[in-house]
Amino acid sequence: MRLDLPFGPALNLPTSPADPHLWVGLVGLALALAGSRLYRLAIVGPGVAVGAMAGLELAGAVGFESRMVAAAVLGVLGGLLAHFLERLAIALGGALLCGGLANLVGAMFWTGELPWFIPAAGAVIGLLAFPSVYKRLLPLVTALMGALCTAWALGRPDDLRVVGFIAVLGLIVQSVGGGDKSKKKAKAD
Repeated sequence: MRLDLPFGPALNLPTSPADPHLWVGLVGLALALAGSRLYRLAIVGPGVAVGAMAGLELAGAVGFESRMVAAAVLGVLGGLLAHFLERLAIALGGALLCGGLANLVGAMFWTGELPWFIPAAGAVIGLLAFPSVYKRLLPLVTALMGALCTAWALGRPDDLRVVGFIAVLGLIVQSVGGGDKSKKKAKAD
């Protein structure tokens, strides 16, 4: 289903419950709006999203059912891997976030198709630098990660307006919603 917007190209909204774009989009919205309150989702969600995205890319141009199976299997494996290897999941989440941001920013300055090494360089930087700042920036990180996943699911991974709107909305909701549960619990004691 297409949703025409007054300020840009139409959004491609996933309509089938079997479409991985729908599930990555829902995980992205949950991360954006409540990621700092749902720490386990903040760990597992990017693994599921990356696995599903990789499944769709690796399946290529085969039939719809084969693509859905590949996305589901790799999404579940990504989520399980992220759950059991939390430190690795944080580093991979940083790679996803920084690679996505490099893709977003690179598309603003590069004419034509963006070379593969720009998001790859961003991913390497995120992989190395992200684990040291993850806990302090959890609301911002989950809002950005969720925004990038949701924008990908809508077919607009390089649209700053869509990513920015979802990220700012997520930050506002997380700030108004009270942020991290552990901080509230520590204040109560």
